[in-house]
Amino acid sequence: MSEMQGPAGWYARNPKDETRLSFWDGQAWTKNTLVFDIVRPAASNSGSGCLPSLGWIAVAILVLVGIAMAGSDSVGTQVTGWVLFLGTIGLVVWRKIVAPRRARNNQSPTPMTTVPPQPVTPLRVAESPIGDHLAFPPSGTAVEPWGSTRTRVEVVGEAYREDDLRGLFDEAGLDISDGAELQHVAEVVADFTNPHDGNAVSIWVNGFHVGYLDRDTAREWAPTVRRLAQSREHLRVPARIWAAERPGRVNGRVTITMPQLHEIKPANRLPAEPYVVLPRGSKVQVTKEEQHMDVLTPLAKPSGVTLAVTLHAIHEIRARSSVETVEVRVGGERVGILSAASAGNLLPLVKYIEARGKVAVSRATLAGNALKADVTLDVAKAQEVDSDWLAALGPEVPGAPRVARPAYEWDDTE
Repeated sequence: MSEMQGPAGWYARNPKDETRLSFWDGQAWTKNTLVFDIVRPAASNSGSGCLPSLGWIAVAILVLVGIAMAGSDSVGTQVTGWVLFLGTIGLVVWRKIVAPRRARNNQSPTPMTTVPPQPVTPLRVAESPIGDHLAFPPSGTAVEPWGSTRTRVEVVGEAYREDDLRGLFDEAGLDISDGAELQHVAEVVADFTNPHDGNAVSIWVNGFHVGYLDRDTAREWAPTVRRLAQSREHLRVPARIWAAERPGRVNGRVTITMPQLHEIKPANRLPAEPYVVLPRGSKVQVTKEEQHMDVLTPLAKPSGVTLAVTLHAIHEIRARSSVETVEVRVGGERVGILSAASAGNLLPLVKYIEARGKVAVSRATLAGNALKADVTLDVAKAQEVDSDWLAALGPEVPGAPRVARPAYEWDDTE
């Protein structure tokens, strides 16, 4: 199956090996695999089995009687003896050779049944509470919610996921004999083929299937999760997992933090040029929005709307000076600037990104109407960003545009 085409599902990549399945996400093979034991029903003994012991005794008696009668002086008795002898031999040949062959030729191929798969490294199998349904594992790109509003949701079905919970904590090196807690991220995945609930949404943590959204929550989220899946995406949210080993069972509780449905992605488009989304952090208020209501009013809602804004290092020209600050734009249009204190915390980070040929993007919330609008950033300060995150951006790009200081005679400090 080198040129695979077809819907997402479990398939045998090697047609000669039906014991190993791989997950095809609709466009590419994933690393998820299943291993099955193939079991064929035992062959029937009817027609081809050994004759019962009493049957063999009867055959022996008939053969001996036939031989004795064949040696008689009477011609009629001899003929009867030979008929009895040859008939008995023919019956044995028919039962032992001819009948089994004809039965095999007339029978359809022996059907195969499968033994439910057992987890093996790196196998992570998801089975439904009843039946042998296999939930689709996460595939494609993980999407972290754009907005900041969060609601705690309790996952259901952990009681059926004992092996997955054990595997998750074993992989994390945590002992659950006295109970243990794990903070992680969860993948929210549409379970398209679940025979028990067409809106089923499965929850995965680090490749282990730990449960489902309850029916009411799943019914609300299923359309959105399906749309993400059609774009080869899935939702990633914070999760808290607790588990404890008890006699004969594992107690578990999984809690995830879900966004608002309208806050999964920004209401506007991300930049067409290369960009970097800044880490979340504290709330930063943008200033001078009132000067740009022509841009903000069409987007504003009193309840708030999530946006993707770009940050740019500029020199703001004042009446008697110029000040280096951070300009905030939506769709390439200016919607405000940061205060001196906020700009001081973000300028080093914005300039660092610009020196690498990229645009800095921040999560933002716009709340208001045609009279007044407020833009608030959700972004980490330069001093709060992890060093590994900065290193991952790579080296500076020669010739990358940099903000130029205006050639004026006045001093910024005046």
